[in-house]
This record gives sequence, C-alpha cells and structure tokens, in this order.
Amino acid sequence: MPPMWYQLIKILVLLFALFTTIVCINSEISKRREAEAAAAAAAAELAAMAAAGAAGGGGPPNSTDMSDFMSDNLLDILRNMAKEHPDIQEGRDHQLRPEELPATDLDVLITEIFKVTDDAGVHIFDGTNPTTVPEQQDQAQRTRQPPENPVMHHMKTTTPPVIKRDIPQCVEDQANHKSKSFCTQVENYPDLSLIKGKLSQNFSNFFSDPEPVPVDISSRLGPNDEVFLCRSRRRYLYPKSGLKSDNTWQFIVNNDEFKQGILIEECENEEMPCDYSLSFPQRYKPICKQHYVLRMLASIRNTSGELDVGQESFKIPSCCKCVLKVL
Repeated sequence: MPPMWYQLIKILVLLFALFTTIVCINSEISKRREAEAAAAAAAAELAAMAAAGAAGGGGPPNSTDMSDFMSDNLLDILRNMAKEHPDIQEGRDHQLRPEELPATDLDVLITEIFKVTDDAGVHIFDGTNPTTVPEQQDQAQRTRQPPENPVMHHMKTTTPPVIKRDIPQCVEDQANHKSKSFCTQVENYPDLSLIKGKLSQNFSNFFSDPEPVPVDISSRLGPNDEVFLCRSRRRYLYPKSGLKSDNTWQFIVNNDEFKQGILIEECENEEMPCDYSLSFPQRYKPICKQHYVLRMLASIRNTSGELDVGQESFKIPSCCKCVLKVL
C-alpha cells in the first residue's frame, strides 16, 4: 500500500476518534443537565412539603429536617447547586415567602407608563416626566449653542486680511500723451527708491534703448505714393502703466533714472470704415482694426504689500489694419 494511503487512514482514524469524543462529551453533558433538572424538581417538592409541614405545625418554614428522606447523592447535588447558584436559591425562598405589596392605583400607574389620549392611534411608552421636558429642551439648546468665549472667537478669525492691489489711476487730461493701452502720467505712481539696486543689477538691459528721432508720418504715404486704407499715428512714449496680455493694468518702471521707451502706432479712426470703402464688393464691409504685439517690459509688482520688480508682457499697438467683414 502506498504511503499516501497510510496517511489518509491515519487522518480518518483521528477524525473518527474526535467525532466519538465529541459525542461522548455531549452525552455526558445531557445526562448532567437531566440530573440537575431532576434535582431541582425534587428540591422544589421537598421545599413545598417543608412549607406545608411548617404551616400545619406552626413552626418556622425551615425547621423541618428532611435529610432522612433524601439520598446522599441527592443531598450532594442540592449542596452543589446552592453553592454555584445562590441567587436561584434566594429567589426560591422569596417565592416561598411572598411579601405583601403596597396597594397602587392602576389608573395612576397606567398614566405614568403610557401616553393616554382620547385620539385614535397607537399608545406609546412615555419615558419622560412632563416637569422635566422644559429643562431637557433648555439643556439641548445649551448643548447646541455653547457659551461664547472671546479668546476662541478671536482665534476663529484666522482669515488673512486682503491686501488691495494698487491699480494705476491714469490722469484724464493727457492731451496727446493719452493712449488706449498706456498711461504716461499716473496719480498713484509708487516710489522706486526701495528697488533701485535691483533695477540696476538685474534689469539694466531694459533701459538701454535710445530714443529714436520722431518722424511725422501721420498720412502714412510711402516713397512710391502708396496709400494706406486706414490712417494711423506713430508715437514714442515712456509709459508708467500699461495693459498686459491678460487685459489687466500694471505699473511700468519709468522715471528720470530708469526709462523704457516704446514705439506705438494707433488707429485714428478705429472701427470706422476704411478709405475707399465704396470700391469694395457690396457683401463686404471694410473697417479699421487696431493690431497689437506683445513686448516684455520691467514692471512693478505690489501683490504682497511690498514693492517688487519683474517682467511682464504688455500689449503694444503696432499698426492699424483694414479688415473685411462679411455681411
């Protein structure tokens, strides 16, 4: 026989032995429970007999000695039960010697236990005392609304104060210096003395462009008598604020020591019909449109409450184009 069958037979023998042991244990437990039940019944009968004898003879209930009527095994069982379950014996003695209960009004007792109403419906238990309901409500409100602590109230306001960003305020009366995307005069322009060293060291290349010689080309007539369809004006400015690529205004570094000049070309009649518009087909409408390019300039940042300098891209008006809209 192979060794595997030996192992299998050993396992089966062990399982059979285990099953037999469990059956024997259950049988012994059942017998013990039956013996305890029989002993309890016998003890109850003997106690009843003792109580009857005491009532007939006028002696105390426990004065009768019933040891002559019991076997030694039964006495041992009763003694063990008394030691293991003293509360059961005490309950039996209490049942044998009932005490008189005080008289109680049933109507009052029912009112205390149940919510009794004249309406039809289900009556439920009333576990609350009507006199304590307002106190419980007040206690619940006090739990939901704790007393205000000035220290904790001060600690709750942890939101940092909002630092308002300085928005450039252009001077309205700028005459020829006014532009749609730049301002050369600003009322609230900051003092640059605190960032002078940083401007000189890190941004010197922004202030090296010389100012070109101004040329009046307002009519935009070329050397070959080329005619432009939209009139524009070219200027050289030193702006102190400008419109960035995200259409927000920001300060630009420009003072007597640090100058940034830009050359702009703006439409004189933006969104107006181009010259010679009657020469175009009827289904097209030619209008003048401002064209922009982006250029990096040294700008002033004030987002953290302190002045700083950085570089931002600004929208530079570069030319005025004539575009066609389809009607």
